[in-house]
Amino acid sequence: DINNRGYAKTQKITTETTDATGLASSLEVTGYQEITNNAFDAGHNALSQRIESYDKSGEGKVLLDVQEIRSTGFKADGVARLQKIATYSDATLLEVKVVENLEVKFGNVTKSVVTTYSKGDVAGSDIVVLVPDTIDQQIINVTAFDEYSNAKDQEITKMWYDEDAGLLKFSEAQKIS
Repeated sequence: DINNRGYAKTQKITTETTDATGLASSLEVTGYQEITNNAFDAGHNALSQRIESYDKSGEGKVLLDVQEIRSTGFKADGVARLQKIATYSDATLLEVKVVENLEVKFGNVTKSVVTTYSKGDVAGSDIVVLVPDTIDQQIINVTAFDEYSNAKDQEITKMWYDEDAGLLKFSEAQKIS
């Protein structure tokens, strides 16, 4: 479903997985998503998206979860400075993630902070986080990318929220190369 400005209103993604043989004849549907792009800005960036994830496509598919995504502050290269992602299952909010893309070089995010909250609400065109219900936080620094812009070298620092102290505390650090 493409509108007259060239925007995809809906996208459907089927994931298939093979067994240990790797043969096409062993492909089995292991996931299916329907993405609805609800609003775009003048720069052709999706501002509001809804992703419905299912166990399979077709009849008898079971809805696993729904994500409502709001993106703002786009750079010229199309990277959103801020994304808020609310995840639901059976109409119950599971979590809200706030992704802050702090540093971007040549269209690649080199530093981002992802904070997860336990409470929030989708309020029209925005996702409202109810603080101080922080669960955890990740700080991701990427120092190298391959020729396809995939992260090649990155460091991830994970923090957990100590409710008694009212602050985030170090949990673990990873270096991935």
